[in-house]
Amino acid sequence: MAPASGELASRGFVAALVVGVAVTTTANNFAGRIKAMIMGNYNFVTVVPDSILQLLFYSAALAVQYWRGRVDKTQLNYLFGCARRFGQCSGWIFLVGASINDVAGQVTGLASQPYLTTFMMSLMDQATTPFTVVFSMLLLGIRYIPLEWAGIV
Repeated sequence: MAPASGELASRGFVAALVVGVAVTTTANNFAGRIKAMIMGNYNFVTVVPDSILQLLFYSAALAVQYWRGRVDKTQLNYLFGCARRFGQCSGWIFLVGASINDVAGQVTGLASQPYLTTFMMSLMDQATTPFTVVFSMLLLGIRYIPLEWAGIV
């Protein structure tokens, strides 16, 4: 039986996203290498404006998803809510921990970029996905099947 037209469109969209990620990641690595050559040992100072831009982008994306109804008020309350005791805090504490680790990774990555080839920097960037999967397993208690692990590797 042939797939429905909606399923084909969905597959095409996913394929376009995969190609988009591959192209933009490669362009980002080459642009980062150029920036590393210009900035030299002070390449890591660009983390601050990068982090501000990411915060603005992700906040806008969250606002759009809330406006479209894909994120509801109970989800936002869980994410940003907190009780009087630390042990009763909800998702924001995990979000803060993940953010600190993300910025630390950016600082160390950008500090090492002047000393690495573009290929080695790409390999370092690819290590993000397995670490994100391990973090999601610890945080969310998700268990992955062997096929998903093969896709990660």
